[in-house]
Amino acid sequence: MNRLIWVVIGLVTSLGFIFIMAPANLAVSMAQDSLGRIPDLEIGRVEGRIWSGNAQIQYRRFPAQLNWNLAALPLLIGSVSADIELHGDGLDAGFHLATHGAAGEVTNATALIDARYINPVSLDYGLNLSGQFSLTVDEIAFDNNRITSATGELNWPGGLVHIETPQQLYSVDLPALSGNLYMNEDNVRLRTTGQQTRLIDITLKPDGWVEAAVSFAFMDMAGLPVPGKAGANREETAVLLEEKIL
Repeated sequence: MNRLIWVVIGLVTSLGFIFIMAPANLAVSMAQDSLGRIPDLEIGRVEGRIWSGNAQIQYRRFPAQLNWNLAALPLLIGSVSADIELHGDGLDAGFHLATHGAAGEVTNATALIDARYINPVSLDYGLNLSGQFSLTVDEIAFDNNRITSATGELNWPGGLVHIETPQQLYSVDLPALSGNLYMNEDNVRLRTTGQQTRLIDITLKPDGWVEAAVSFAFMDMAGLPVPGKAGANREETAVLLEEKIL
């Protein structure tokens, strides 16, 4: 019996030592199956240990340093409980990630995103933004790589936006905007409003396509020419943009 006790103690000690000393790239390797499904995601230098490390990542032209802290006990039974932070030039974000098998959830997520972080990409679409966006996500749950629930909000204090069209450059001083994040059937939707009027709806579909529906009210507010003519309801969609991002 004493020998068995010492064997158990030795095994636990060895596993603990392996866990403490395991390199951080082991954590990245464990998540590779999920990360590999995200197109245009690149992982650079990885440092630290499996339970506390950091990695340089880039999604399209959005670079960031990812820091994580893993709880030990859930990892030993095949689950993940981690506090994660993302930092970049104009980006500060953090959230808690919990997974078990193919299911999991993101909770307590907050992000401050400066326009200078977004503009290198938004300029390709003719948008030069200003100010800082504030995002709060209460929960995003997923199962088998499909989002099953989402709640949160987005706020922007308003400011000067430059919008370039084939005809000319528009400089518009927009009012404060707020967005509501929620599920609509199997889609994740962010509905943005200003002055209690629907302006832009952004929809993420399960197949990775994103739709941005811009209302006549937004086009009028920005002084942009619109194809067709608004009806009695100015919140109807004037322009619909689509792109696959996942």
